[in-house]
Formats: sequence, C-alpha cells, structure tokens
Amino acid sequence: SDFMLFVIILLTLGYMGAVSSIVEVYTFSTFPKDKIALHMPCEESNMFATKCMCHIKCTDKTCSNAIKICEKYASRGCRYMLIRGSSKKIATLKRIANQSDIQRFNISMYPKNWSSIGDFKFRPTKTHSKNATTLFTYHKNLGSTGNYITERLFNQREISHFCGTKYLGDHHDPKIIQKDIQTFLSRGISLVTLSYRTPMSLANSMRTWNTSGLLSLMAEKIAILNDPTPAEYFTSQEHDFQILQPKDMTLAQSKMVKPNVLTIGSAFYYALQYIQNEYLLFLEADFKMDVSLSLDEIQSQLLAATGMLERGAEVVRLLSRKDQGCGTFKD
Repeated sequence: SDFMLFVIILLTLGYMGAVSSIVEVYTFSTFPKDKIALHMPCEESNMFATKCMCHIKCTDKTCSNAIKICEKYASRGCRYMLIRGSSKKIATLKRIANQSDIQRFNISMYPKNWSSIGDFKFRPTKTHSKNATTLFTYHKNLGSTGNYITERLFNQREISHFCGTKYLGDHHDPKIIQKDIQTFLSRGISLVTLSYRTPMSLANSMRTWNTSGLLSLMAEKIAILNDPTPAEYFTSQEHDFQILQPKDMTLAQSKMVKPNVLTIGSAFYYALQYIQNEYLLFLEADFKMDVSLSLDEIQSQLLAATGMLERGAEVVRLLSRKDQGCGTFKD
C-alpha cells in the first residue's frame, strides 16, 4: 500500500521523529514518475552554487532542518523533499506544479506503454539535410551584430574577451583569416539530446526549444533515448529528431551500463562520432530554453560559442552568468 511504501522510505532514510503533514519525503530513485516536482529558490540554500534551487545540508539524520524550511515555504508550493547521501545527507526541496506547469509537462496525449500505442505511427528516422542551416544564416540575420562578433572572434591584434588564442598576434595573413571566416560560417550545429525515462522533462524542454526558435537554427537534431518510454519516442518524432537508441548504435555496444542504456559521458562521446556537423550542442532532457530570449539573442550566443571553439577552446558551456543555472543562454 501507499502507507507501507511511505514507511519504508522513512526507515530507509533513518527517520526517528515525527513526520511532517505537509512535506512528502523521497529519495531521487523512489520519487514517483507520474508526479511533477519543480525546483524552487530559498534563502537558506547552502549547497551548490545555484540561486534557483533549494539544496540544504542536513543537520541530523532525519533532515528535520530541511523539513522546517519546506514547511516555511508551503505557501510557495513546497511539498517534496528529495534526499541524497548516506552519512552526510543533502535535501533538495521542490514545489508542486501549478496549472501552467501541468500544461507544459503534459504527456497525456502519448501512450503510457508500448503495448498500447494504438494509432501512433512510426515515421522513418530523420537524417542530415543537405540544405541544413549554417552559421551563414546567423551571421546574415544578425547584420552588424554578426559582423562585430566575427571581427572580434578572428581579431589578430588584440586580446579578446572571447576564449581561445588561435588568432592572437600580428603575424596572420588577412587573406587567410578571411578564408577561415568563410569556412567557419559554412558550418552548422548538431543538437543532440539525451533522455533516460524522463518523458515529462523531455517534452517540456523540446517544446521550449521549438517555441524559442532554437530548433530552426539547427543543421541536425538527434535524440539519444535510453530505454525510452513511448512518450519520449513520439515527442522526439513530433519535433523531427533523428532517434537513436543505444542498442542500435553499433559503436556504443560495449559501453552500455544496462540493456539499451548509456551514461551521459558515453552518450556525449558517441554523439561526436555520429553527428555530421562540425559543432555539437549537447542538451540533457531537462535543459529547457529561456523562451523570453529573442531569436537574435540566441543566434548571437551560438555564433560566439562556436567561434570560441574555432579559436581553440575545447568546450564552451552556455551557463547563465546571472542566474547560475536557472536559465540558459542568458548574459
């Protein structure tokens, strides 16, 4: 029964005292898949450098201090406490979903399991398009801003605020640099996402990628789906992603940690082997897009990021400098 499950969870966490009538306590592995739990900020957060999340270092084995904080923020929707760690526990407080959230995470239109797909059809998987969007499109759309970014990226005289040092110094031939710029702009970006049985997060993220215009800027879109649910599969298909499952990825067969499952590190590595473009934008299933950004802002960030790779940076992390992970692609 649900009651017995709750008791087992509490015993697993080492609970000895009274249980809150407001806060539901889980580990990350026991949190119900059909519930929506969203990050929320709190002033008391004292673990990890994030402003939009509430991570609390537990002061006792019952994490009673974190429970009190969640009760304090009950009016803001705090309802769930997810525990990690053994001797040194960390509690992550999360809020319930409002009506807007429920709509964003809605997957009720998809089959719940593979035995009930009904009229849902499997389409041939998407492949790389010869007419795919390249960085020329970004540069043209941005006008003077695009020119400014490329000039700064390939500036051979001054130290730039962009990462990478390939074009520093005054010994570079301007004609060669112009040729390098044209080669750079002729390339495209492949978006690869990874999901492991998190259909609501994936659906929400893909919807934001589509609404923001991000998907229209990609030369190629690949979804690596670990042991996928029907909702993950058909969400990816609906957004025109090429779908790869580990069991079908010949190069990755020896790296599966479970049947049809790759770790994030292996997925990233093999994504580099499968894409057909120079640049890779790797997004996990819960990396939603900030839909308040304009298409020009997104193109500017992507043009600058790929340019830094061209200058010699190995990886560019598009992390919010204002909200420390609360959004993406922000200044």
